[in-house]
Amino acid sequence: MKTQILRLDPHDDIISARDKMGWSQTGRILLVWPDRGQVLARQIDLTLIQRHSQKLGAQLALVTHDSNVIYYADLLGIPVYKSIQQRTKQS
Repeated sequence: MKTQILRLDPHDDIISARDKMGWSQTGRILLVWPDRGQVLARQIDLTLIQRHSQKLGAQLALVTHDSNVIYYADLLGIPVYKSIQQRTKQS
């Protein structure tokens, strides 16, 4: 199954992230966090992103080094990878 890689920008919020996800036409979405900035680092943000991916019928995974995002993703059962390459090797 093909994976759509979506890169978040430092200025993205929940609405713009959901819009980006809405353009995806695959069964897997890989959201990539920017290297700098605090983007979608709250539990509610990830919960809403997860619900949106479920509504789209897509599997969700994240690429980030943000410790808050990793922590909340773990609580929600969202897979987190350190790099895009790590994720693609496991497909």
